[in-house]
This record gives sequence, C-alpha cells and structure tokens, in this order.
Amino acid sequence: MLPQELYRLVRKLNKLDEQAASDEKHGRYEASIKLLDEAVALDPRHRPFLNGLRLRTARLYNKLKDYAAAEEAARLLVAADDEHVEGHMELGRALGMQEKYEEAVQEKYEEAVREWKRAHDLNPNAHEVREGLQRA
Repeated sequence: MLPQELYRLVRKLNKLDEQAASDEKHGRYEASIKLLDEAVALDPRHRPFLNGLRLRTARLYNKLKDYAAAEEAARLLVAADDEHVEGHMELGRALGMQEKYEEAVQEKYEEAVREWKRAHDLNPNAHEVREGLQRA
C-alpha cells in the first residue's frame, strides 16, 4: 500500500471511529455498531485496532441486550487474542445473560464462569473481574 493510500485509510478509519464514539455517547448504539462494522471491513488486518472495535461492538450488543450478537463479537475477539481480559469479560457477560432454552442455560452458565475465571487469571487485581466472577 502506498503512503498516500495508507494515509487515506487511516483518516477514514479515524473518522468512522469518531462517529461511532459520538453515536454511542448519544445512545445510538445500532448506528455505532454499523460504523464499527464498516471500519472492520475497511481494514481487517490490523489486529490491535480490530480488537478495540470488536470489544466496543460486544459491549454495545450487551447494552442492547442482544446477547447472542455480543457473544459472537466477543468470541471473535478472544479467538484473535486469548489474553484480552476485557474480551473474556464481555464474553462472560453475554453468556451469563443468555437464557434461550433450559438445557442450554446450564451450558452457557458454565461457559460464562470459565470466561470470568480466564479474565481473573489474566488480571486478578481488576475489581470488575472479581465482581463478575462472584456474580457468576
């Protein structure tokens, strides 16, 4: 990629990121998710940037109570970076909130506990992690 093309890409990504943050701040979560997805599609290779976008997407889906979508976004994040504490936290939160079918609830609960434990292993001093593990 030429420097000029790279500059345009970074500028576009920053603009999408800023717009998504503004939409999120004003409670327009669906619009924010759409912009974050657009940013992922523009540059799916830059892992640190993608991790941040996927984390924000998972958080927004959790806020919307779309736990299946939050689970999917968080799974993409922890698959790319198994040591991402916040990714495990969001996955644990999404799994813990799903109540689809009675037989699946126990499985989701056990998986949620595993994710909170993984987050605790990665960062045992984080207050939010300890609280999440206690709730699970």
